[in-house]
Amino acid sequence: MCITSGDGYFKKVNPAFAKMLGYSEEEICTMHFSCFIYPDDLKITSKIYKSFGQETFHQDPLEVRYLAKNGNVKWIKWNKVLKVNDNTVYGIGRDITETKRFESEIEDNRNKLYEIIELVPHPIFLKDSQGRYILVNKAQAELFCTTIHNLLGKDDSYFIKDDNELRGIQESDIKVTLLKEIVTLPEQNITHLDGTNRILHTTKVPFISNFDKEVNILGVSIDLTEVKNAEQELRKINFELDSFVYRASHDLRAPLCSITGLLNLIKKEKDPMIINECIEQAKSSVKRLDSFIADLTNFSRNNRLRIISSKINFTDIVNECLESLKFMDNADQIKIELSTEEHYEFYNDENRLKIIFMNLISNAIKYHSLEQPYPFLRIRIFTSETGAKIEIEDNGSGIEISYHQKIFEMFFRASEKSFGSGLGLYIVKQVIDRLNGSISLKSEVNRGTIFSITLPNQD
Repeated sequence: MCITSGDGYFKKVNPAFAKMLGYSEEEICTMHFSCFIYPDDLKITSKIYKSFGQETFHQDPLEVRYLAKNGNVKWIKWNKVLKVNDNTVYGIGRDITETKRFESEIEDNRNKLYEIIELVPHPIFLKDSQGRYILVNKAQAELFCTTIHNLLGKDDSYFIKDDNELRGIQESDIKVTLLKEIVTLPEQNITHLDGTNRILHTTKVPFISNFDKEVNILGVSIDLTEVKNAEQELRKINFELDSFVYRASHDLRAPLCSITGLLNLIKKEKDPMIINECIEQAKSSVKRLDSFIADLTNFSRNNRLRIISSKINFTDIVNECLESLKFMDNADQIKIELSTEEHYEFYNDENRLKIIFMNLISNAIKYHSLEQPYPFLRIRIFTSETGAKIEIEDNGSGIEISYHQKIFEMFFRASEKSFGSGLGLYIVKQVIDRLNGSISLKSEVNRGTIFSITLPNQD
């Protein structure tokens, strides 16, 4: 408690006031009140002091900071001020320094908690009993492809597209708020308004507010989308591996069994013509085996080796492939045309490009049609600043339209006449995917096939 004169000098203070500031009562009574006010509070305090009328003030209590003798800051909450006359002002207040310190610590801890929540990479949220978001972290906002500000005050209906998913979320919220149960959703599907889907593991617990005793919903989610996609990819790989082992063992054994049978027949046979025919059949089996092993090697290299980018000369690559394939049956009867428009330098993996051209050119030769008056193979290449477009066209036997979606599957053969490993086009597709390119085809039975390839410039 204190008494000041009209001009602001202390006339009387009680011992508690003097002790708080660290001065004697006598020292304080020689000083103006502004000597003790914290600088940032001086202006507003002086303004209020001058506005006092001759009455008791029942307005909101005034909280003012003071500087003690030792330099510490003290808080006083003035609950009542009375101006008796122009020369006397009474003030009754209390020391709230410790209360302010506790409030500051609570605010600091609250800010630290918000910072921790923001640092957590998993979505964290707090909803009221109506399902409206009242606290979210950045990860929760990003889950809905929005901002924290836009999410607060709204419920899930603003962001969830599927009605069944929305109903499931609302039902789990009701269990938390009404039954006060902990709810776990092990695989919660969330479909956004743009159609994208996420898979979450979400746990919701009842959180009772100390302010209004309302049961809120505190939730934490873990995004399982990538994990589930990886599991699906792993199942696909395991299935392909099982198929690969089975088919590979069969395709490796078949030519070997054929060669073994032919050798046994040669040992018993006396007729030179039959022996020679058996030798030719054995050679054919060896070629099949060699071709299959080459496909296995290409398959392994594509999956195992990193991409090595270099400047590409398409003419050299195509001519090298044609030179390797010129001894294929009837290759000399097919007119081969190469057209290149290389306007920009193109960089990519040369070895993988050779795999693409070797497979597609060999297929065009293999499945040519001598019934055509002019069997041809046309290779067109166009390069731009961003990439290359390649077309490989033939007028061979063609591919039935019902097989167009299956033609790039592992071990798929379009007909009983197909005598390859069934890996060629699968490897082509895998190589192009590895290079971030694309491949499509147009084909008609007995009219021919066009493979169109787009590859990015790896410069």
